[in-house]
Amino acid sequence: MIYYWDRKQETIYMLFVYPKYKQEDLTPAQLRVLSRLIREELK
Repeated sequence: MIYYWDRKQETIYMLFVYPKYKQEDLTPAQLRVLSRLIREELK
């Protein structure tokens, strides 16, 4: 599970869930998508 902690609003968001037996870490492309999501949706 990937979480994002918004310190200003004191809120934790669950962003992404994936099975560890299929994928150990997020790919660079997945990290870019999550980063963009945070910037656009949680301004």
